[in-house]
Amino acid sequence: MNAFRHYFYITGAIVIVVLMHFSSVLKNDFSLDDYLYIDQVKNVLSWSELPLAIQYPFSISDFRPVTSVTFAIENILFKGSIDPHVSHGINLFIYFLCCVFLYNFLLKIISDEQKKPIALIATLLFIALPLHNSMISNIKSRDGLLSFMFGMLYLNTFLRFAFIHKVSALKIFYLVLSFVFLGLGIFSKLDAFNFLAISPFLFLVFYKKMSYKTILRMSFSIILTIYVARQVYNYWDKKKEVALKAYSEELQSDPVLFSENPIIAYPGISYKIAYTIQTVYEYSLMVFAPNGHYYYYGYDMLPVLPLTDPHVLFKALVIFVFILSAFVFYKKNSLYSFGIAFYFICLIYCSNFLTPVSGIIADRYIFTASAGACIALATIIYAVTAYLLRVFSLNNTSTFHFNSSVNNNILFTSIFVLPVFLISTIFYLPKNKDRCDDWKSLTSIFEADLPEISRYSYDANLIAMKNYMSCAKISEQAQKDIYCKKVLIYGQNARNIYPEGQYAQDLMISAYYEMGRLYDALDLSRQVVARFDTTEIGWRVLNEYYYSQSNFDSVLLSSHKVLEFSPLDPFVNMMYVDALSKANREQDVMRHIEYLKSKYPDSQLPEQIIELRNERR
Repeated sequence: MNAFRHYFYITGAIVIVVLMHFSSVLKNDFSLDDYLYIDQVKNVLSWSELPLAIQYPFSISDFRPVTSVTFAIENILFKGSIDPHVSHGINLFIYFLCCVFLYNFLLKIISDEQKKPIALIATLLFIALPLHNSMISNIKSRDGLLSFMFGMLYLNTFLRFAFIHKVSALKIFYLVLSFVFLGLGIFSKLDAFNFLAISPFLFLVFYKKMSYKTILRMSFSIILTIYVARQVYNYWDKKKEVALKAYSEELQSDPVLFSENPIIAYPGISYKIAYTIQTVYEYSLMVFAPNGHYYYYGYDMLPVLPLTDPHVLFKALVIFVFILSAFVFYKKNSLYSFGIAFYFICLIYCSNFLTPVSGIIADRYIFTASAGACIALATIIYAVTAYLLRVFSLNNTSTFHFNSSVNNNILFTSIFVLPVFLISTIFYLPKNKDRCDDWKSLTSIFEADLPEISRYSYDANLIAMKNYMSCAKISEQAQKDIYCKKVLIYGQNARNIYPEGQYAQDLMISAYYEMGRLYDALDLSRQVVARFDTTEIGWRVLNEYYYSQSNFDSVLLSSHKVLEFSPLDPFVNMMYVDALSKANREQDVMRHIEYLKSKYPDSQLPEQIIELRNERR
């Protein structure tokens, strides 16, 4: 009973700390990319339609049905109009569960009763990290929260399976349940594979000596893990392909572009290794840093350097020291070694080694890995505190034991935990409050981050431009001009960073056009068309201008270019047909109409063109 009460108090404390740091997110509106993912289930309006959410892709080329189902349930409950405040509340609640399950997991793997406070130290560190703000504040990031939550449930349940030594129905039940949780995590987001990858390294905690038997057990477990991971991934991939085909006849891909990650332009393994070293080093700085977290990174936030560069060699040395420390302190502090293994294993998939990562780095990519860093740091904090208590003769721990009285348990825990709570509150609470405000609306995150990154990241500017342009198109003229000016400012930054980026210049043309600055739109369109033959908006502006000037030869060229992108655009088709008529090419007019009929038999456009031509005659 005392143990239960102690656990109840700890859980209550976790609730309070989570709310302290992140409750202000509850007043926020939708933010970056939220609409993109929520809109994908907007047609799911009844419980009978809920299975449709499982069939939808998550973005244009991914598949996360568990996350989609949660959005669909909200859509059903709120009759097609999801409440952002409720959505943030759900994210906050899932985050609380993530923290509780992390605490439960650590309690299970810490066998020494005197070291139990490490579990709460690590959990408090994990709760307060500003790195996690985007996971809660960005509703779209529920996929990562669910993946972590189910991953921790997998580890907790897997440990229950491991603790039952005799084969029994209960042991089999826990094994099956653990893989159910793992599957739910993977189908929330593939990040859950990290938990499968770290499970063999639990041997580091439960076996204090690295004997040959331990090595054999770990080796067998790793081989089995790789096999299971491959089978589960293949199953996920088949389901993803079915979902993408059901959503669109053409399978869509989302390749990483040079502007998102410049490493794709550097062949050879040496540059990739050097970039991996830089990536891991940057992540290691980000984990506990209260600043330096942005909504997007990308080119040119992390330069590509050769492996022989002194900066790369220094960063490699730092990383090597951390990894080496896991081996050096294994006998004395196996939990520290496990935390280091946890951290680096969970970084592998986003380290730019296996594959280039969109944006180079992102705080959401290391959400899972940060738990390992918190475990390692918590063991250090506990060891230092215990040493100081011994030095100052204050460590009369024989008086304080778990399983004695609740008051003694709380007192013993508070000796180690209270300083961590106070320090993390002082350093992290103000930043978390500010960062929640940064995410309060669709554009607020840009105003917060772009002053720091707009000179370095092409895609950060581009993302802001797209969102400001979307706002401009639905605003009154005065507000429209304000948004369009933002587009032009960040568009110029994007051009300075990466002159080959066409889309940013297309958006600048749109901004000029929306503001009524037609000559500026026309001038930039000529520049963009001269450089990029694939610009639809540039050709559209030129097409309208040529038509207004009765320059029908140029209209034929520009209309033909636009129709390559939008073959059923009625306005452009009419200009193209009209230009053909002005040039006395009636046979070409009929050929074009017949082409549309044969190519798009379900379209009413050919009949509409004929009808409009007859009216004009």
